[in-house]
Amino acid sequence: MPFTEPKRTDDSTDRVRKIARLATLLLELRTEYERRPRTDLLVQIKERAAELNEQASHLPGANDTSPPALPNTLG
Repeated sequence: MPFTEPKRTDDSTDRVRKIARLATLLLELRTEYERRPRTDLLVQIKERAAELNEQASHLPGANDTSPPALPNTLG
């Protein structure tokens, strides 16, 4: 068996993957809510959005309030 580095649970890559899964789930909940508006779906949407926001706040640089720098396209 080849050597592999142990997986870190606090890795930013894992956090970004979790954010992507939550975003996908939110899109699916939105689609379902559009088809059949129900209160329980709104509760789930709010809970997942709060969870997504919580995960995003733990990313490096997430507490930086300055806007991201734009690339110089003027040459």
